[in-house]
Amino acid sequence: MGQDLVFWLSLTGSIVPASFAAVAHLAPGLRDLSSVFLDSLGDEAPSVIADLPAVQALSLQGGSYTETGLQQLRRLPKLRHLHIEREDLTPSMFAFAAAMPALTRLTGLDEFGGDGPIPPAEVEQVRAMLPPRISTN
Repeated sequence: MGQDLVFWLSLTGSIVPASFAAVAHLAPGLRDLSSVFLDSLGDEAPSVIADLPAVQALSLQGGSYTETGLQQLRRLPKLRHLHIEREDLTPSMFAFAAAMPALTRLTGLDEFGGDGPIPPAEVEQVRAMLPPRISTN
């Protein structure tokens, strides 16, 4: 019963892969997972997050996850807003977003006024592969 009362969680500081898996225990009611700084985490982080079926908003910052890790987020049936802010992203890493039925916002791509994680031309490539229902602003 107590787990159903968790609606929002912000993770910051030194998160290690072994302890990050504990987030999955909050699955039944967790709707907003914001400010997740994944500096020391790779593909295990998106995989654990994908086990949180109620998540509607997710913000990932940093990390070393790959395209395979991001693909795991397709398992979030209620995800409506996804914010990803990290260097070294490529347009192909966002192909999974088009297959997410609830997703309506994908932000962070052009963070910092066009000098962000993805060059402007590549941001346009991502926008071109997304259905019109997904806003990138």
